[in-house]
Amino acid sequence: MTERLVLPSDEGHLHLLRRWLFFAVSALGIAGAFAFLAVLTRTPAVQILHSAEGLHRAIAGHVTFSLLVWLLAFEAVLWIVAAGPAPDRRRSWWGLGLMVAASGFLIAAVLSGRGVPILTDYVSVVVDPLFFVGLLALAVGVGLVARDSVRRTSGRSGLLSHGMRCAGALAALAVAACLVTLVRLGA
Repeated sequence: MTERLVLPSDEGHLHLLRRWLFFAVSALGIAGAFAFLAVLTRTPAVQILHSAEGLHRAIAGHVTFSLLVWLLAFEAVLWIVAAGPAPDRRRSWWGLGLMVAASGFLIAAVLSGRGVPILTDYVSVVVDPLFFVGLLALAVGVGLVARDSVRRTSGRSGLLSHGMRCAGALAALAVAACLVTLVRLGA
């Protein structure tokens, strides 16, 4: 039996899905704003930020929102679609609230001028407790949605359900690897 992707017809489920989609697209908009800020720091006639650190902060914000927040938010959208309608959506709403709060922490940490931006090949960070609180809230928020989706698709067969379960397991593994790294670094 083949599994088909069916968009929800339940109004509550559609409302939740629209909010998550709006958040995901907003994350791309924020990433674009940070990219524009980075461009303005290097434009000779403008030079909004006069130091290389300002450029690095803008790049760190851009990379964080375009590679992490956007992708995790859109993955949450896919998990919500795969899980299907449910009478209790509290975990998904809590996850969205945590992701929005996390975004606020990340933006505040990048724009505050505190901490040192570190540009890496993957997720660039600003070494500031506020930034790390934002990353933790981001992980917990998406983890709530992933857990809910994995639990709701566990009895189903089909490629979509299997793919979403695998994505949830990989997300949990990634969070566990980050926690092990933090513990080993003594943070």
